[in-house]
Amino acid sequence: MSKNNKFWSKLSCNIKQYWMWIILIFIFLGFLCLTFFLDSKSAIGMIGVVVGALISGFFSYFISETNYKQQLRLAALDKRLEAHQQAFALWWEIRSNIYHDDKISDTIKKATKWWQNNCLFLGPKSRGPFYNCLIFAGEHANLVKYGNPKYDNKKERRESWEVIMLPGKTLVEEMALPSLAEEIKIPEQPEN
Repeated sequence: MSKNNKFWSKLSCNIKQYWMWIILIFIFLGFLCLTFFLDSKSAIGMIGVVVGALISGFFSYFISETNYKQQLRLAALDKRLEAHQQAFALWWEIRSNIYHDDKISDTIKKATKWWQNNCLFLGPKSRGPFYNCLIFAGEHANLVKYGNPKYDNKKERRESWEVIMLPGKTLVEEMALPSLAEEIKIPEQPEN
């Protein structure tokens, strides 16, 4: 791309970014020219009305833009709160069924299906730990039950359990609801 094209491209982006200021400057220059054709009292009155209208319009635009963004945040907050609650319930179910061979595979399938449909509503601090929990939960019971007899796998079991327990903490913390984060205590499960 030539220097000339880069200049016009950059100028175009700046114009889009500062369009309101550019319009205000042109209007001001136009009214400045009008003052030469009108008597001073009429020009001052007209400038006052236009400046008042511009200020009012600017603040109306700013407030409506802020309200729109706030409404989107609140709508997303409801969905995110719902997704975090569902993820917490699924995590609790996984945690409860981890040593029940007949239940854990169905629970993981259910949680995986939920994950595929809702993972984007989870925050970044919870998304990874929840997915890792799904992966580790399927193997944790086997790690405890059929550990390698040649060496003690206590460290691996502990690390696996920590990965499984992490979503409970991150889901509560990420929603930043102080009353929930302070009141909910996640019980520890004893190691086998």
